[in-house]
Amino acid sequence: MVRVLDRNNLIRALKQVQRNKGAAGVDSMTVDELLDFLKQHWSKIRQQLAEGTYQSKPVLRVEIPKPDGRKRKLGIPTALDRLIQQAIAQIMQEEWEVDFHNNSYGFRPRRNAHQAIGYVQDTIREGYNWVVDCDLEAFFDKVNHDLLMTQLKAHHKDDMLLRLINRYLKAGVCINGIKQASLKGVPQGAPLSPVLSNVVLNNLDWELEKRQLRFARYADDFMVFVKSETAGKRVMSSLQRFVGASLRLTVNTQKSAVGRPWECNFLGFTFSRRGLRDLDKWIRRRLRCYILKRWGSKGYRMLRRLGVDRFLAWNTAKSAHGVWRLSGSPALTRALPNRYFRNLGLPEMATR
Repeated sequence: MVRVLDRNNLIRALKQVQRNKGAAGVDSMTVDELLDFLKQHWSKIRQQLAEGTYQSKPVLRVEIPKPDGRKRKLGIPTALDRLIQQAIAQIMQEEWEVDFHNNSYGFRPRRNAHQAIGYVQDTIREGYNWVVDCDLEAFFDKVNHDLLMTQLKAHHKDDMLLRLINRYLKAGVCINGIKQASLKGVPQGAPLSPVLSNVVLNNLDWELEKRQLRFARYADDFMVFVKSETAGKRVMSSLQRFVGASLRLTVNTQKSAVGRPWECNFLGFTFSRRGLRDLDKWIRRRLRCYILKRWGSKGYRMLRRLGVDRFLAWNTAKSAHGVWRLSGSPALTRALPNRYFRNLGLPEMATR
């Protein structure tokens, strides 16, 4: 707690909260109002934190739509609680960083999704062309508080800090003005949740390491790579048992599968079985899309000028489809063939 309440740590936390902005919590205080509030009340709040009597407020529950039609639950702490959580998270990150696995890429300093993708690409090139794609069902909503606190107690000896973290876990949620208890889970949107999620899943990382498996994890999104379908099914079955028994979580069998890398999606990326040939194809199509968009109302005339017959040019130019769909149409491929881009000097990444 001494390090959490250090002036420099608090200033850094305040700047981060101000950068993140975000909506107001249950007390309606905005981030812009936080600094004036601290000038008046920080002395008392700091004393409460130092004595272990500070009481956090419940998080405001909001739901945002997901692409699959479901809703993602977000928890918005008050601006003051965001500051305190950020100050705790900064110290916890420093304490835990040396214990986190090298293949964990999410919510860590100097690590990002592109590094995870790079590792995956290298792994696939080495012949690990079967993927165990695991989805943890509602991970942030189902984190077991007792298990998490046990892990924290084994690492941190400051009882006052541990009690404060536990209070945040048990602070409750406010839904439509009604407070409800929070018996499990860590709220998405709270500054402390990312590092706590890495603490929970750190056991999974080292279990995979112990089994000498290749994997990449970004928060609760992870993939394991093997060299055969049989090995993949064996790993999937054992992972389901480990996740249930050791992490007290559930693998979503509807969204988890053993398959090929080019059949899966990781952090918004897909992996092509033909490597750079498919990337060349995508780049040329993207360029056709930009060119068609730039033509605008001159589309018919430009297609005719580039050798497309009258009927095809007219149907394409007057189509109700969007420019991306039309960029893959016969008319655009005929008007802007591969040699067109080669003549412009566009390099090809795949060898001819």
